[in-house]
Amino acid sequence: MKIRTGCSGWSYSSWVGPFYPDGATPADFLKLYSKVFHTVEIDSTYYKVPEKNTVIKWRDSTPDNFLFSPKFPGEITHKRGLDVDHNMISDFLEPMKFLGKKLGPVLVQLPAVITYNNSFDTLRNFIKMLPDDIRFAIEFRDNSWFREEVFRQLESNKIAMAWSDIPVAKSPTIITSDFIYLRLVGDRSIDSSDFGKLKIDRQGDIIKWAEEIKSKEDEIENAFVFSNNHYQGFSPATVNIFRKAMGMVEAEWTTLIKSSLPENQKRLF
Repeated sequence: MKIRTGCSGWSYSSWVGPFYPDGATPADFLKLYSKVFHTVEIDSTYYKVPEKNTVIKWRDSTPDNFLFSPKFPGEITHKRGLDVDHNMISDFLEPMKFLGKKLGPVLVQLPAVITYNNSFDTLRNFIKMLPDDIRFAIEFRDNSWFREEVFRQLESNKIAMAWSDIPVAKSPTIITSDFIYLRLVGDRSIDSSDFGKLKIDRQGDIIKWAEEIKSKEDEIENAFVFSNNHYQGFSPATVNIFRKAMGMVEAEWTTLIKSSLPENQKRLF
């Protein structure tokens, strides 16, 4: 199984010091990040659909083997509850296609108020409008979704049901596509000012998720694992805990990032 690990977003000023070198600016962040991790979940697309030129810049700032997983806009998932037309979906996905071969699975994150009882038909209609040439993962945040009818709907359309470590729902480790999409999300108990250091011990939970993925190694060829800062306080470190639990080499950012900086910036590190 090929496992890609990364973070939910890269543009965190609080990472300057613990992850990015002193002196790094937001313009440097993605290029530096991609020296360490080979995939990232794009959190910013939830808030705003980026311009074509922005997407191209992301693509050109990263190595050839890098993959982006954009998150569907909240306008579609939260405000409209997936009750949208094809044009609105296309308006988001068309700019994402400029990522080319670097476009990974696209995440559809649903709010807890979207339940099976009030939205299953809407979900089915939404799925019908999704293109076949892009991979999708759907994260449910209400336990009512976890039933065979939903699993079959996702499986027949080759859409992954995201495995998510969140307090509002307990997602079963069901496989509905040819890849696993795990999100270590957590809650909102850690203030963003504390991002950059581990604040909560979730090692036991991370080990359990790693064991779940190991148990699927004979069934699935690819897995994507993303950690949010809210999960423990510092998602790069969380990723390393997961990698260690999987028996993978831990990501090492001090040497890699330092070696990628100009000489005048290395002295700041």
